[in-house]
Amino acid sequence: MATILFLNMGGPLTLDDVRPYLRNLFADPMLFDVPGGSILRPILSRLIPTVRTRKVRRAYASIGGGSPLLRMTLRQAEALRIELVARGHDTVAVEVVMRYTPPRAAEVLARLSARGETRALALPLYPQECRATTGSSLAELESLRPHLASSLQIQVVRSWHLDPGFLDALTRRVQAAIDSLPAAAQPRATILFTAHSVPEALPRQGDPYVRQVKETVAAILDRLGNRHAHRLGWQSRTGPVKWVGPGTDAVIAELAGTEAVVVVPVSFVSNHIETLYEIDLLFGEVARLAGIRHFVRTAALDCEPVFIAALAGLAEPFLVA
Repeated sequence: MATILFLNMGGPLTLDDVRPYLRNLFADPMLFDVPGGSILRPILSRLIPTVRTRKVRRAYASIGGGSPLLRMTLRQAEALRIELVARGHDTVAVEVVMRYTPPRAAEVLARLSARGETRALALPLYPQECRATTGSSLAELESLRPHLASSLQIQVVRSWHLDPGFLDALTRRVQAAIDSLPAAAQPRATILFTAHSVPEALPRQGDPYVRQVKETVAAILDRLGNRHAHRLGWQSRTGPVKWVGPGTDAVIAELAGTEAVVVVPVSFVSNHIETLYEIDLLFGEVARLAGIRHFVRTAALDCEPVFIAALAGLAEPFLVA
């Protein structure tokens, strides 16, 4: 049996899971890089959650008391398996591996080893490759594999930010959001692409994420015929380091008085705290105060059939090798 490993970040299922989630997050050297990290990081990974847990719990409480990310990733995994079976790959398994919350890599690798698996494909659910997401997930797999599944060979898909199926699926979501606006507002709508920001040091060090986000944006605009004004903002910027900008909230404020803004989360493929809380609630309030009459977000790709077919297309070369 061949196995597809769906790699994702994870999120707290309940409010009680917030603190351990934050502890795991800030203990990751590929995500949280500080001077003297090997000495300071263990201390900070306990101190920061102590300071931030109450605020983060309030955010998760406002979207239902936990992250929906695992539930949707499991649904996406099953949808992919069904699509691959329909294409004749009836012995494939799709396993979800979360980076900071269960099911984590150690658990999944042990399970694969127990059933004698020798081949797997790591397929990150991050369209654009970044050290802090794709890199961290792959590094954890490779660090654990020799100890937990030494016979397992793992092939990797590093990024798929220009995959035609992904671009088609996202373009459909953007067009549907534009079509949901009043007819008179549609031609004048501004498309605001937003992506999770990263420290400025990453692209300077050669990390491809920022470049790949911009390439995805350009490809979507090309598919839309470049008919709309557009901006790109960067969200989720926290901490004392310099982050890639401008901030999405600052861009929204600059668009004050714009009749309609369509927000496109270009680096996320399902809903979580960054879409449901940060975009819908926080940025939605910024838009209201800025006098933006229509502020809509594109629906997440989730299990959209064209998107699932795109993921199947990424996996098939591995299955027929």
